[in-house]
Amino acid sequence: MAVLLGAALVSGAVGTWWLIRSAGRVLDSELVAVAPLALGAADLEPSAVSVERDLAAAVTAGGGVRAVPAAAAHSAWDPQAAPAQAALELAQRTRAGLVVLAQLWPVGADSVRLVARLLDVSHNRVLGMVEARAARARLVTLGVEAGAQLRTHLPAQSSSNSR
Repeated sequence: MAVLLGAALVSGAVGTWWLIRSAGRVLDSELVAVAPLALGAADLEPSAVSVERDLAAAVTAGGGVRAVPAAAAHSAWDPQAAPAQAALELAQRTRAGLVVLAQLWPVGADSVRLVARLLDVSHNRVLGMVEARAARARLVTLGVEAGAQLRTHLPAQSSSNSR
């Protein structure tokens, strides 16, 4: 009986510690996580990683924000959750205050479209939505194009912010 009571107390203490630790995590408004792309066709999968990489690089190119490493974003992503819930969980697991959700879809037989949204998870709002289209032969250019467009929607960082 004493062992069970001790185990329950230890379990409760660990749970309380974890809850307080998780609640105290503040999201970093200068950190952006690019979620894995939602794909509209299986044949787009081989290009998805490079599009995600280029999207992250283009969003962060001007400085001011930095990207969560792709491996960390992929491991923190829950593909079974609804997009809004998955974005929130991605932000909480990576501490990113900004999340990019993007979809890559075929348009006809020879073109593709990338739709990307920049979310400010801390304030529960969409900062911008952009769309880029290209021929399938040039689909790798979509990440750079959409990322550059999203960069214009980044919130202005105050000079008092520190890393």
